[in-house]
Amino acid sequence: MESAVSTVLSTSFVPPLASHASAQTPAALSGPLAALSTSPTAPAFKSDKILIAAKLAGVAVTHTVAKSEAAVAALAPCAKTCVLQSKEGPVARSTAALRYVAQLSPVAELAGSTCFDEGLCDQWLEFGTHELEVAIVAVAAHASNKALAAQAKKDAAAALAALDGALKTATFLAGDRVSVADCALVCLVHAAVDAKLVDVPTLAAKHKSVLRWYATCLHVPAFASVLPKAKASLAAVLPK
Repeated sequence: MESAVSTVLSTSFVPPLASHASAQTPAALSGPLAALSTSPTAPAFKSDKILIAAKLAGVAVTHTVAKSEAAVAALAPCAKTCVLQSKEGPVARSTAALRYVAQLSPVAELAGSTCFDEGLCDQWLEFGTHELEVAIVAVAAHASNKALAAQAKKDAAAALAALDGALKTATFLAGDRVSVADCALVCLVHAAVDAKLVDVPTLAAKHKSVLRWYATCLHVPAFASVLPKAKASLAAVLPK
């Protein structure tokens, strides 16, 4: 009998997204167009989503981990853990930096190809911040608090269930191609796995649409190169 995981993944596909950056965006400019600085304590998902978007957009972005949070805070008035230094000036906060990078290559339509898709991008970015990121950060900051860890797992499960519901009838989160929403949420799902709020076999068993979307995105070089550990984690559930 065919396994549930095999059934899920047999219906997934890798769309033209695999050539997203090369076919739909200009070649990366020579030399960095922007420089990303993050604090030593910044979670990886804050920089990872920006680096993935930059690769999809064909935009050269360098990444440096600063020596201290104070060093990052000094780069922009409202900076805390993440600042993107552009030719026009600094852009603080990871979601703002993500959207800025996406807009550097309008032809890639990473921020949405229609007003509705743009709204969906904002919806899912906000959802990720409040429904998944909060749980991930909480369990990392209070690892010894068993009650908090249990609640964080429940919150993550609820968020994944909502995400799964949306993806039952959609390949990507905003429109028919990858967007900043996918960049951000894939990184958060990977962070949730790393934080042991969920594991890949559980995604396969309870959140099949999330697993299909996650695997599809991670097949794309821009995602796989930034998140090699995430792609490797799929080996246990992918059909041979």
